[in-house]
Amino acid sequence: MSISDKQQEAAEKQILDLSKRIEFYLTEYSVELLAKKMKDGDFVIPDYQREDTWEDARKSRFIESLLMGLPIPFLFFWEIPESGKLEIVDGSQRLRTIQQFVEGTFTLGLLKELDKLEGMRFTDLPKSRQRKINNRSIRGIVLNEHADAQARFDLFDRINTGSKVANKAEVRRGAYTGPFLDLVIELAKDSQFKELAPAPKMSVRQREREELVTRFLAYTDGLEGYHDR
Repeated sequence: MSISDKQQEAAEKQILDLSKRIEFYLTEYSVELLAKKMKDGDFVIPDYQREDTWEDARKSRFIESLLMGLPIPFLFFWEIPESGKLEIVDGSQRLRTIQQFVEGTFTLGLLKELDKLEGMRFTDLPKSRQRKINNRSIRGIVLNEHADAQARFDLFDRINTGSKVANKAEVRRGAYTGPFLDLVIELAKDSQFKELAPAPKMSVRQREREELVTRFLAYTDGLEGYHDR
């Protein structure tokens, strides 16, 4: 298939138009500063972000990776125009875990490599180790104030689609906002629905009820038209 000059120009224009929506800069924070910013409210967790869904074993594994000096995935933020605060686009679980550990409210357990640290909190570690942890830096990407809402939702969607951590309901919460999603969340919290659709604690944390409500509403519009079975 031969591509014409006109098609190439149209493709290039589309790339340029879309890239203008996503302007960003790189940043780097120490663990100590990340914990402080979480405590001070400098990092904003939006409604569409996932709640504190990590179980203790996963939190411990993350801290273990931090202690071992392993690479930590980038954090993603958006700079809020009015306040200058940073909205967390992706990384809220890691930031919550860092804050809990540094503030001494989280106890390590079920460690695979550093099993000698099981049962310890941050304050139980030698001062020298505490300083080393606090000095560890984690890099981030900040979408500046010109990045529109759609760009932020697209980013969350692309990061989490196909991830084992974020299920369909969580990705949907991050990528799509509005009256329909608000209705789904409200129905999922309804006491009668909870009674009719009991779910274990882990399933509740992973928003399984929201997924059930979404599927029900999709089915009511016609089974044949619902493809994501």
